[in-house]
Amino acid sequence: MSLNRHTRPPLRPRAIAQSLRGRIRPLARRALWRLAPGFAAHRSSRAGLPLQLARVQAEVEHIGERHDERLERLEDLARELILAAESLRRATADADATAGGARVGVETIEATLNALPYVAGEAFEAMDTPVGEAVGYRAAASLRSSGSDYVDFEELFRGPAARVTDSQRPYLALVRDHQPVLDLGCGRGEFLALLAGEGIRGHGVDSDQGMVERCTELGLEVTLADANAHLESLADASLGTVFSAQLIEHLSYTELRRMLALALAKLRPGGLLIAETVNPHRVSSLKTFWVDPTHRHPIFPEVALALSALAGFEPAYVFAPTFASYEQARFEAPAYALVASAPAAGGRAED
Repeated sequence: MSLNRHTRPPLRPRAIAQSLRGRIRPLARRALWRLAPGFAAHRSSRAGLPLQLARVQAEVEHIGERHDERLERLEDLARELILAAESLRRATADADATAGGARVGVETIEATLNALPYVAGEAFEAMDTPVGEAVGYRAAASLRSSGSDYVDFEELFRGPAARVTDSQRPYLALVRDHQPVLDLGCGRGEFLALLAGEGIRGHGVDSDQGMVERCTELGLEVTLADANAHLESLADASLGTVFSAQLIEHLSYTELRRMLALALAKLRPGGLLIAETVNPHRVSSLKTFWVDPTHRHPIFPEVALALSALAGFEPAYVFAPTFASYEQARFEAPAYALVASAPAAGGRAED
């Protein structure tokens, strides 16, 4: 059978295997040369893995330690912030309290400096005038009563008798065991009426005719006379109490010294001199002291005590009616009272 020159004879198996080996070996050799560095690196990396793990673990531990330190620092900062916030809160509260106290202080000072004199009722009113709005009165009769000029003045600037009576009620406890009572400058008779209501013997003296007439109308025993002149007319050691309210500030220094000396002479041993007057330690009272044009000068409590000692009274003290403590009342009470005792005979006070 003839073969085509283009047709190859079939290969035998061995020949095929040899042919394949011949082709594969170069390919495998080239592949191995390419893979060899990777295998080397792999073997090298496997050898260094424990060291790398150790390094990673050390780094993790270091990071953990730094984390713990930062947490502790954050906790410290948080505590400091809380303490700072609390301190700021307290400081703010203290500042608010201080500011509030300052506001109250300023308001108190303003009220003191702007104090107006007491005026009963609505005696004065706002009115339109050719020069603008003003304060005044339209009819003189609105400021007058049936009494004397000084009675009218007292009604206007001292207020209703009931107002004065309430302020004088504390004196009853002092005079109850020191009778009879002479009320110098008894005015409208408020204290005499109190005495009569308690069954305490009392007599008044005043130099204003209108005041005396008013007291007489009330059934009170009152003499029209000068206070010192009346004292001088009395027998020595005949009185249990010499009382005066809002009188001594009307007297000159000479008249006041004479009144103290006469009162001491007319009181029985252990008898009491009680003299109420304006409290000049209270700024608003010192300001309005000059409302009454017959006032001579304010008398400080310390001066009243010194004058009573010079006159021979012992012991003596000052207090403020309606106040439990004089120290509390020193700058708040509108009035104070001197209470001075005539020396007791043989060292014993009057029963």
